[in-house]
Amino acid sequence: MSTICTGRLTVTGSKAELREFKQYASNGCIPLSAESFLEPPKVGRKKWCLINWGSEEDFIDPLLEIEDDQQLQYGFTTKKSPINPVVRSMSEQFKTLRFHYAYFELVNFYNGSITLQAGKVLDEKFEYKSVSQRLRNRLQINWEQARRVVRKKVPRGVSRWF
Repeated sequence: MSTICTGRLTVTGSKAELREFKQYASNGCIPLSAESFLEPPKVGRKKWCLINWGSEEDFIDPLLEIEDDQQLQYGFTTKKSPINPVVRSMSEQFKTLRFHYAYFELVNFYNGSITLQAGKVLDEKFEYKSVSQRLRNRLQINWEQARRVVRKKVPRGVSRWF
């Protein structure tokens, strides 16, 4: 099963720098392209992209969700894993802008975020939960909710099963 990673990239900075980044990041009618920052070779592209981008392909269905004087926010998906190397390259090329990338991968249940400026990591978070941990947590929540419902609806003196 191929994994899909959902991501949101927020770029903050001055209006002029954001305009320059937006123009540089787009590739024709696509609002955001990894190829604008790290150009892949023609031969062995898939393997190169996985190593250097963190994904087998360019951004899937990128969309510029928010655009104002202080920020640009893009939503997209990627194949296999997050595209941290591409975001690092963006921050190295646009040193005055701040990049915050948050991602979530549903099949393997991990999520995280990274904030960079001038190629330096300012903040990084990662969380992974196995299927059994998530299932246990969900069952525990349902169990607690069931106990509260039964406690409220069972009249006094009647045996409670919990």
